Amino acid sequence: MMLWPTATVTGEASFPDSSEGDPPPGEITIRFASPPPPLGLSVGRDGDSASRLFESEQSCPLKAEIFSCLLPATRLDLRLSAPDRIPSYIWDADLSVGEELNLGAHVMARGASLVGSVTLPGNSDDVSGVEVILEPEVVDSSQSPAGNRMASHRRQADLQARGFFQLRGLAVGIYSLTLRKEGLSPARIVGIEIADTEEYYLGEAVSLRPLASFEVVVTPQLDPEGAPWSLRLKRWKPLTRFLEDSQAGRASEAGVWQVEGLEAGSYLLQIEDDSGSKHYSKEIEIDANRLPLVVELEMVRVTGRVSAGSEPLHTSLTFLDTHGSKIQMGSNEHGEFQGVLPRSGEWKVKATPAGGRGQRFLPPVEVIREPDGTAFLDLSLPGTRVSGTVVDEEGESVSGALVNIWSGKQIQTQLYSDAEGAFEALGLPPIAVDISAEAAGGLMSQNLTVDLEEEETVEDLELVLQTKRHLRGIVTFEGRTVAGASVRLSSPQPPPFAGEALAGPGGRFELELPPSVQDLDVVVLAPGLPIKITRVDVDRQGSNVNLGIDPFPGRLILSVVDQPWLRREQGNFLPFWQLFVIRGGQPPQGFDPSTGSMELLLESGEYTVCPGGEVSDRCASGYLAPDGLLRLGAEPGREGGDGDVASP
Repeated sequence: MMLWPTATVTGEASFPDSSEGDPPPGEITIRFASPPPPLGLSVGRDGDSASRLFESEQSCPLKAEIFSCLLPATRLDLRLSAPDRIPSYIWDADLSVGEELNLGAHVMARGASLVGSVTLPGNSDDVSGVEVILEPEVVDSSQSPAGNRMASHRRQADLQARGFFQLRGLAVGIYSLTLRKEGLSPARIVGIEIADTEEYYLGEAVSLRPLASFEVVVTPQLDPEGAPWSLRLKRWKPLTRFLEDSQAGRASEAGVWQVEGLEAGSYLLQIEDDSGSKHYSKEIEIDANRLPLVVELEMVRVTGRVSAGSEPLHTSLTFLDTHGSKIQMGSNEHGEFQGVLPRSGEWKVKATPAGGRGQRFLPPVEVIREPDGTAFLDLSLPGTRVSGTVVDEEGESVSGALVNIWSGKQIQTQLYSDAEGAFEALGLPPIAVDISAEAAGGLMSQNLTVDLEEEETVEDLELVLQTKRHLRGIVTFEGRTVAGASVRLSSPQPPPFAGEALAGPGGRFELELPPSVQDLDVVVLAPGLPIKITRVDVDRQGSNVNLGIDPFPGRLILSVVDQPWLRREQGNFLPFWQLFVIRGGQPPQGFDPSTGSMELLLESGEYTVCPGGEVSDRCASGYLAPDGLLRLGAEPGREGGDGDVASP
């Protein structure tokens, strides 16, 4: 046992939010520890006793807000605390034997705080210029006025010389923390939950990484027109589903592109030709140890013809694939087109007729590369024709209205009414289609259903625009309003509708709805809280919806291998992506890539999961109890299957 000489510490501790029924405490606790040694030095058993590392604490009585107590006489780091109060920190306090050190005045306010530390490359101790920023997590804040108001409630902390920081007076919620320093890559931590009036520790120190360089080599070295490739690096905006340009430039004639001074992290790399067609798109990770990336493009020379019935189509064509490629081609008055695709395989095709007033989504096509590197495509559309006029409630024509034509869940075409309010759609499939229109000023038409036959022409349709309806409401949890929640609404009735609103600082939201919508499926995503899935009767509840989040949820383990759709009880099926918050390109919380499963915290009830949202023998159902566990999802290669239920 080591015995230490002592010194006296004194100071003042005030408790501004105390009251007669809640008096201040009679003491404070001082936790003390010897400071870490300077960089490059270590402390061992045989070192000088004054430099040995130790940690302990001492209770200090309070009398009229003044405290005084004895501590070891040496250099110490101090933490002053009281129950439910934000601690204060003092660094490198020099206590001399037999002397008194006044620690000054400390306001011990109620609240939560967050503490952590930062390390720099090479164990540098120069933490000057490091910014520490904490802000509430909201969904897609860059696109929402309510989100902008939430994001403005950010906190910044001063960094202590040893890399320590403290953020004080935090409200209950979910936060993201960003640390950055000029000349280094920033670090970001998301999903920090503050749930009570206590101090939270980040644990391990946050490391700032060096800037990185990046090199990509493209084959073939030049684009289809013989020009150097154009390349872009894009980054996710933090905590959103939106990308923004980071770097752009041209490769050399040897197909090489180099970039210096990049922040380490995830990027989306895109490679374009001189016309703007996108031949390559892939998410990559860049750090200081990144090797050059080699991209080899197959390059298939395509010729073909596009027609609607017996008539050739003069149109612009956009080829899209699952790799993120987007290739533009154009057909002449005879419907003939040619161009180059970066690879063979399945492609989706979008046609925009001459004049650019609409677009038609064609069935997927299979591009088969011949030995000579070419492929031929015959894009034949049905000979159907649908036309009509968009008018307002007074019968006046409306130009520039967006006309949507759907079949089931699949959009067939989108086009705009001309100066006389007229629209015309060619090549629609011979099935039942739903047609509606919308225009600026919150206007939308009722839905028209048309059963199309082969080669049929339907004329003189009239779409009458009406004022949209409004849904207003509030999100709550255990009687408290919830700010920053995403409220996602959808309706499968024609025309299919999907919308999203962000609950503002008071938990309130508002959203415009089509005039024909009556019932809505609602998903509420609030960072750190259970997911709520419910239905809303707009006619009965539309102006006063209280979406209370269940405080006793269960855990649903969902297989995501087959792109599942989920429904609760008798609601409609919802696509999997509606059930999680997109966090700037990061995997959703709860996702396990090793098993292809996702854990969701949901309110109790009967749940059914079906691949593709269609009822089949591969669907699975089960009841999720409060605080219970339910596993749902057909395994790959397994037909059918029920949910597996386990106790908590």
